[in-house]
Amino acid sequence: MKAKILSFLFLLSLGFFSGCIEDVEQTRVFRDQAQIEFDAIATNPNLIRNTNQGVGLRSEQVNLIAPHFTVDQTLTFRVFADETTATEGVHYRLVNNGTFVIPAGESFGTAQVELLPVSGMTAPVSLTIELVGNEAVRAAANYRLLTFNIRP
Repeated sequence: MKAKILSFLFLLSLGFFSGCIEDVEQTRVFRDQAQIEFDAIATNPNLIRNTNQGVGLRSEQVNLIAPHFTVDQTLTFRVFADETTATEGVHYRLVNNGTFVIPAGESFGTAQVELLPVSGMTAPVSLTIELVGNEAVRAAANYRLLTFNIRP
């Protein structure tokens, strides 16, 4: 009799563990409008890139938060004037006029800024860039700004 009770409890417990299992893959599907974010800011929201003037190209990874697109996405970024003291053409240059591409089937792109050499620079300046996006992709509200502190 004891063996029958144990067998029944075992079968009953199997029923609890093999019942309706939620489809985990469906709970991880992104259903909002596609967004982009700076990878560095998404992992450290208080980050300020300290760099020296004249170091050349600075490349920043931009993440796509959405299912992959079937066509390339040309996206833009610009200078956020409210937090920028650097001067375009003197301290920096936006590579490709502030555009970059996330290729079809990919999750990442690269925004590039060239930090120019400045003779006689005596004080640091700041450059804040802002992701803009395009018609299909918007910039994530909390992770769209990245600041460079450019030192002499």
